[in-house]
Amino acid sequence: MPHRLVLLLTALSLAACGPFSTKPSPAIIIGEPSFAVDSFADWKAHADVVAVVSVIDQRTKREPHGTTSFTQIARWVDLRIDRVLWGHRRSDERHVEVQNWGWEVRDGVRHPEVPQYGVRLEVGRRYLVALWLGDGPGPIGEAGAVPLCGSRLCVDVRQAGWLKQVDGLSVDAFARRFERIASDRHRTRPGG
Repeated sequence: MPHRLVLLLTALSLAACGPFSTKPSPAIIIGEPSFAVDSFADWKAHADVVAVVSVIDQRTKREPHGTTSFTQIARWVDLRIDRVLWGHRRSDERHVEVQNWGWEVRDGVRHPEVPQYGVRLEVGRRYLVALWLGDGPGPIGEAGAVPLCGSRLCVDVRQAGWLKQVDGLSVDAFARRFERIASDRHRTRPGG
Protein backbone atom coordinates (compact mmCIF):
# COMPACT_ATOMS: atom_id res chain seq x y z
CA MET A 1 0.00 0.00 0.00
CA PRO A 2 2.72 2.62 0.82
CA HIS A 3 4.40 2.09 -2.57
CA ARG A 4 1.15 3.09 -4.32
CA LEU A 5 1.19 6.34 -2.39
CA VAL A 6 4.80 6.97 -3.43
CA LEU A 7 3.92 6.23 -7.08
CA LEU A 8 0.90 8.54 -6.90
CA LEU A 9 2.95 11.37 -5.38
CA THR A 10 5.71 10.87 -7.97
CA ALA A 11 3.19 10.95 -10.84
CA LEU A 12 1.55 14.10 -9.45
CA SER A 13 4.96 15.77 -9.04
CA LEU A 14 5.96 14.97 -12.62
CA ALA A 15 2.61 16.18 -13.96
CA ALA A 16 3.02 19.46 -12.08
CA CYS A 17 6.36 20.03 -13.80
CA GLY A 18 4.68 20.23 -17.19
CA PRO A 19 6.00 18.83 -20.45
CA PHE A 20 9.66 17.96 -20.73
CA SER A 21 11.68 20.28 -22.93
CA THR A 22 14.80 19.73 -25.00
CA LYS A 23 15.58 23.47 -25.03
CA PRO A 24 18.72 24.52 -23.18
CA SER A 25 17.83 25.78 -19.73
CA PRO A 26 19.86 28.71 -18.47
CA ALA A 27 21.13 28.94 -14.94
CA ILE A 28 20.60 32.19 -13.11
CA ILE A 29 23.84 33.42 -11.56
CA ILE A 30 23.64 36.34 -9.12
CA GLY A 31 20.51 37.67 -10.76
CA GLU A 32 21.85 38.03 -14.29
CA PRO A 33 20.81 35.90 -17.25
CA SER A 34 23.32 33.18 -17.97
CA PHE A 35 23.22 30.83 -20.92
CA ALA A 36 25.68 28.19 -22.07
CA VAL A 37 27.66 30.46 -24.39
CA ASP A 38 30.48 28.97 -26.42
CA SER A 39 30.21 30.73 -29.78
CA PHE A 40 29.10 33.95 -31.42
CA ALA A 41 26.13 32.00 -32.81
CA ASP A 42 25.08 31.67 -29.15
CA TRP A 43 25.34 35.47 -28.81
CA LYS A 44 22.89 35.75 -31.72
CA ALA A 45 20.61 33.08 -30.32
CA HIS A 46 20.29 34.50 -26.81
CA ALA A 47 21.04 38.24 -26.81
CA ASP A 48 18.53 41.00 -27.46
CA VAL A 49 21.30 43.33 -28.65
CA VAL A 50 25.05 43.31 -29.19
CA ALA A 51 26.34 46.74 -28.32
CA VAL A 52 29.32 48.84 -27.35
CA VAL A 53 28.69 50.06 -23.81
CA SER A 54 30.42 52.30 -21.30
CA VAL A 55 30.21 51.50 -17.59
CA ILE A 56 29.34 54.83 -15.98
CA ASP A 57 28.51 53.96 -12.36
CA GLN A 58 28.23 51.16 -9.81
CA ARG A 59 26.38 50.68 -6.53
CA THR A 60 25.22 48.13 -4.03
CA LYS A 61 21.52 47.80 -3.29
CA ARG A 62 21.39 45.04 -0.73
CA GLU A 63 23.06 44.39 2.53
CA PRO A 64 25.99 41.98 2.37
CA HIS A 65 25.10 38.36 3.09
CA GLY A 66 27.19 35.50 4.35
CA THR A 67 29.07 34.40 7.44
CA THR A 68 31.42 36.33 9.69
CA SER A 69 34.46 34.94 7.84
CA PHE A 70 33.03 35.17 4.29
CA THR A 71 30.50 37.66 2.90
CA GLN A 72 29.28 38.51 -0.60
CA ILE A 73 28.23 42.00 -1.65
CA ALA A 74 26.03 42.31 -4.74
CA ARG A 75 26.87 45.04 -7.26
CA TRP A 76 24.90 46.77 -10.00
CA VAL A 77 26.49 48.77 -12.81
CA ASP A 78 24.95 51.43 -15.04
CA LEU A 79 25.71 50.92 -18.72
CA ARG A 80 25.43 53.64 -21.31
CA ILE A 81 24.67 52.04 -24.68
CA ASP A 82 27.03 53.87 -27.04
CA ARG A 83 26.37 51.90 -30.23
CA VAL A 84 24.09 48.99 -31.10
CA LEU A 85 25.79 46.69 -33.62
CA TRP A 86 23.03 44.11 -33.91
CA GLY A 87 19.72 43.29 -32.29
CA HIS A 88 16.66 41.05 -32.20
CA ARG A 89 14.58 43.95 -31.05
CA ARG A 90 14.81 47.68 -31.38
CA SER A 91 15.51 49.43 -28.12
CA ASP A 92 15.46 53.17 -27.63
CA GLU A 93 17.02 52.73 -24.21
CA ARG A 94 20.42 54.36 -23.92
CA HIS A 95 21.05 53.34 -20.30
CA VAL A 96 20.52 50.01 -18.61
CA GLU A 97 21.29 48.88 -15.08
CA VAL A 98 22.61 45.33 -14.73
CA GLN A 99 23.74 43.17 -11.86
CA ASN A 100 27.37 42.17 -12.28
CA TRP A 101 30.12 40.57 -10.25
CA GLY A 102 30.36 42.16 -6.82
CA TRP A 103 32.76 41.61 -3.96
CA GLU A 104 33.73 38.90 -1.53
CA VAL A 105 34.72 39.90 1.98
CA ARG A 106 37.04 37.36 3.55
CA ASP A 107 38.23 37.98 7.08
CA GLY A 108 37.33 41.66 6.80
CA VAL A 109 39.13 42.29 3.47
CA ARG A 110 37.03 43.15 0.38
CA HIS A 111 38.05 41.42 -2.89
CA PRO A 112 36.41 41.88 -6.32
CA GLU A 113 34.59 38.80 -7.59
CA VAL A 114 35.98 37.78 -10.98
CA PRO A 115 34.26 35.25 -13.26
CA GLN A 116 36.28 32.19 -14.21
CA TYR A 117 35.98 32.68 -18.00
CA GLY A 118 34.75 36.24 -18.33
CA VAL A 119 35.35 39.81 -17.28
CA ARG A 120 34.05 41.99 -14.49
CA LEU A 121 32.46 45.18 -15.87
CA GLU A 122 34.44 48.08 -14.38
CA VAL A 123 33.49 51.77 -14.13
CA GLY A 124 35.25 53.90 -16.73
CA ARG A 125 35.81 51.00 -19.17
CA ARG A 126 34.09 50.17 -22.46
CA TYR A 127 32.97 46.72 -23.59
CA LEU A 128 31.37 44.89 -26.46
CA VAL A 129 28.45 43.13 -24.78
CA ALA A 130 25.81 40.61 -25.80
CA LEU A 131 22.92 41.92 -23.67
CA TRP A 132 19.69 40.39 -22.50
CA LEU A 133 17.26 43.29 -21.94
CA GLY A 134 14.35 41.35 -20.42
CA ASP A 135 13.69 40.85 -16.73
CA GLY A 136 17.03 40.90 -14.94
CA PRO A 137 18.99 42.51 -17.81
CA GLY A 138 22.70 41.88 -18.25
CA PRO A 139 25.36 40.13 -20.31
CA ILE A 140 24.08 36.73 -21.45
CA GLY A 141 26.76 34.89 -19.47
CA GLU A 142 30.41 34.90 -18.46
CA ALA A 143 31.44 34.97 -22.13
CA GLY A 144 28.97 37.74 -22.94
CA ALA A 145 31.37 40.70 -22.74
CA VAL A 146 34.72 41.61 -24.30
CA PRO A 147 36.76 44.63 -23.14
CA LEU A 148 37.63 47.37 -25.63
CA CYS A 149 41.00 49.06 -25.91
CA GLY A 150 40.10 52.19 -27.85
CA SER A 151 38.08 50.90 -30.81
CA ARG A 152 39.61 47.38 -30.76
CA LEU A 153 38.54 44.25 -28.92
CA CYS A 154 41.11 43.15 -26.36
CA VAL A 155 40.20 39.71 -25.07
CA ASP A 156 41.30 39.13 -21.48
CA VAL A 157 43.58 36.12 -20.89
CA ARG A 158 40.99 34.55 -18.53
CA GLN A 159 38.24 34.63 -21.12
CA ALA A 160 36.95 31.61 -23.01
CA GLY A 161 39.31 30.41 -25.73
CA TRP A 162 36.81 30.81 -28.59
CA LEU A 163 36.72 34.58 -27.93
CA LYS A 164 40.41 34.88 -28.82
CA GLN A 165 39.51 34.73 -32.54
CA VAL A 166 38.35 38.36 -32.34
CA ASP A 167 41.22 39.72 -30.24
CA GLY A 168 42.55 42.89 -31.87
CA LEU A 169 39.65 43.30 -34.31
CA SER A 170 38.15 46.75 -34.66
CA VAL A 171 34.51 47.14 -33.61
CA ASP A 172 33.58 47.73 -37.27
CA ALA A 173 35.38 44.56 -38.43
CA PHE A 174 33.67 42.57 -35.67
CA ALA A 175 30.26 43.98 -36.69
CA ARG A 176 30.80 42.86 -40.31
CA ARG A 177 31.91 39.38 -39.20
CA PHE A 178 29.07 39.05 -36.68
CA GLU A 179 26.44 39.96 -39.28
CA ARG A 180 27.48 36.89 -41.33
CA ILE A 181 27.20 34.45 -38.42
CA ALA A 182 24.15 32.22 -38.60
CA SER A 183 22.27 31.25 -35.49
CA ASP A 184 20.84 27.75 -35.64
CA ARG A 185 19.34 27.75 -32.17
CA HIS A 186 15.96 28.80 -30.89
CA ARG A 187 15.95 31.90 -28.71
CA THR A 188 15.20 31.09 -25.13
CA ARG A 189 14.50 33.28 -22.16
CA PRO A 190 16.12 32.92 -18.76
CA GLY A 191 14.02 30.63 -16.63
CA GLY A 192 12.37 28.67 -19.44
